Amino acid sequence: MDKIKDGSLKYATRHIRDFIHIDDVIQAIDRIMLKITDPGLIDAPLRPAYDIGTGTGYMVYELAIIKIPGIDIRFGDDCEAQDNTADITHIQELGFKSTIDVKDYLQSQ
Repeated sequence: MDKIKDGSLKYATRHIRDFIHIDDVIQAIDRIMLKITDPGLIDAPLRPAYDIGTGTGYMVYELAIIKIPGIDIRFGDDCEAQDNTADITHIQELGFKSTIDVKDYLQSQ
């Protein structure tokens, strides 16, 4: 994200990424901590794993062109996950909703 913001990114890929702001990560962790410290859950056999993200994926190049309009766009390496969009079903059940959209964030920088 810093390389996109400062214009130093050399190329962007078509990989789909779920970018989340640290403030939203902290909000998600707070919600999980409140849930797992609930006295009624102390002896619960298994707690779910929580994906933390926005639940929305963007192609990296879609974000890069906001700050670097003429950037070289490539397909990227096959060894990388093509799409890492988080499944936020479980964290939404705790009332989580991201508040900072990555496109809005980039446009405001």
